Amino acid sequence: MKRKDFLQLSAAGGMSLALWSGIASCGRSVGPPKWKGKRLVLIQLVGGHDGLFAFAPRGHEVLEQKRPNLNQLVVQNGVDISDAWVLNGMLKGLSNLIENGELLLIPGVGYDNPNRSHFKAQEFWDTGEVVDRGKQNLRGTGWLGRFWESELHKKQEREFPFINLHSGRTLYDRGLQTKAYNITDLEPLKWYADYFEDFINSGATDQLVGEEALIYLEMQKQFKQLKWLENTSSFSTFTDGSLTQQLKRATEVIQSDLPYAAIHTQLGGFDTHGGQLERLTDLYPDFAGGLAYLSDKLRESGHWKDTLVFVYSDFGRTIDENRSGGTDHGYSGLSMLAGGDLSRFEHYQKPKELKFTEVRGELFLDYTTDYRDLQKEISQFLV
Repeated sequence: MKRKDFLQLSAAGGMSLALWSGIASCGRSVGPPKWKGKRLVLIQLVGGHDGLFAFAPRGHEVLEQKRPNLNQLVVQNGVDISDAWVLNGMLKGLSNLIENGELLLIPGVGYDNPNRSHFKAQEFWDTGEVVDRGKQNLRGTGWLGRFWESELHKKQEREFPFINLHSGRTLYDRGLQTKAYNITDLEPLKWYADYFEDFINSGATDQLVGEEALIYLEMQKQFKQLKWLENTSSFSTFTDGSLTQQLKRATEVIQSDLPYAAIHTQLGGFDTHGGQLERLTDLYPDFAGGLAYLSDKLRESGHWKDTLVFVYSDFGRTIDENRSGGTDHGYSGLSMLAGGDLSRFEHYQKPKELKFTEVRGELFLDYTTDYRDLQKEISQFLV
């Protein structure tokens, strides 16, 4: 490949710094630096998860009145976690983690004056900021990206401190210079790999100057990530896959000590305006099975005590069930923390009493834990 061919290739299909945010030299096999610190695995339940269908207080008068069918499904078929709270029976695979103090369920996580738009709610969660409805978040940075650059970046230099194992868009990972490596970049990288190898071997790289040289250096970094991941079995072929598949990949990243401090996964389908039971009957086994797999395998390899799993969603659902057997966009929701050492989060062991806000005659679950406080505590786990 000649220099002019490289320039045409890097310009084709929007192939710019935004896509080629790194790539390593083809001909040389360089092992990845090992990450020996603590890890964060994020599980985003996309669409607005009805946390009160997953975890609810038994004998709660308001829930029995407002959601007679959905609440009955939980309490009659659920697993008693304490005298007062019950776990949906479809999530019973997680009960051992709860009994061992390795899974905490935190209802009522949200913020004041909540926004029930999927886009704005995800922006708030990603940025760690509640932006007024009439304003834009001009900074465009995420809560974990900012924390990385202000704290962890000083201790351990990493070109890509985070990895996203799905095709969704994220902002949590953005700092001024930082962003996650996206698994969806693997396929185009593989397709162009031979071309870049020819280009590198041709010696034409010495002719690159200015922006061309910067693009090449960024491409080098990303190709390096490709080589690391291709050496792990679960990345041999690309698939967005189920959450269980994503968490299997997360397990392999952690067990291989690949240099990613945070791993982001997603499971969609939680916007249950209708047929909530049927929808969650499909989703809950994927979620519970994936989390159980991750904890079992990391416990075997000795990584579980240094891993924290954070489960969150856009928002909760309405207290009232609707005529379609579903629930609509609500206010605060359920978050979860899992890991082999949750001692710093012991104050979340006992769920807080549910509080409600009435809006035009309709009840919504109010927040009792500010999501920004929770994010700050989670960030400190990585230090």
